[in-house]
Amino acid sequence: MVSISIGAEGLLCEYGNNILIADSPAAFAGCVLQLLRDRERGKQLADHAYRTLLTHYEAGSVKKKVLSLV
Repeated sequence: MVSISIGAEGLLCEYGNNILIADSPAAFAGCVLQLLRDRERGKQLADHAYRTLLTHYEAGSVKKKVLSLV
């Protein structure tokens, strides 16, 4: 997962764990190339991003959080 800072605002993400953030075109391209060259690193980052998605943004987990507020 590669994003610019504004695209990651409000997301529960941790740089280097489940996202790479790059704000210039050259830095963004560099992050993408890094992940293409190191497939294992890309897989690890994607796995962590997917777990974050399921834990915090999947419908079931969101429903539980909303219901806990009522």
